[in-house]
Amino acid sequence: ALVQEHKSCSSPESKENKDLDGAVWLHGEKFQAQVLVLEPQRPINDNGPQLHSALSALNILDSPFLAIVDDCWLPLGSIRFREKGSSGGHKGLEGIEASFDCRQNYHRLRLG
Repeated sequence: ALVQEHKSCSSPESKENKDLDGAVWLHGEKFQAQVLVLEPQRPINDNGPQLHSALSALNILDSPFLAIVDDCWLPLGSIRFREKGSSGGHKGLEGIEASFDCRQNYHRLRLG
């Protein structure tokens, strides 16, 4: 919904990297930094390699990022934000950490 509502957006240029299919840069006054939204191109819980490949292709592999995931153990409608830490058993976050060699200093937003 955020991408559809935001009028100023563009797609990263990369014909060689399929992991960037559906990716959109958001720009504008609402954002104090560039925001890249990646559409998952792989099965659930296997998006770590896609994220690593996309960030690498854009030469922003060491940049901070926010992973937004669903969490069936949180009450419906609740959210939990963490700046860093472990996967907490979430398979999608485990996949990200495996793709980044156990890097745990990324932000995560869990949605119940």
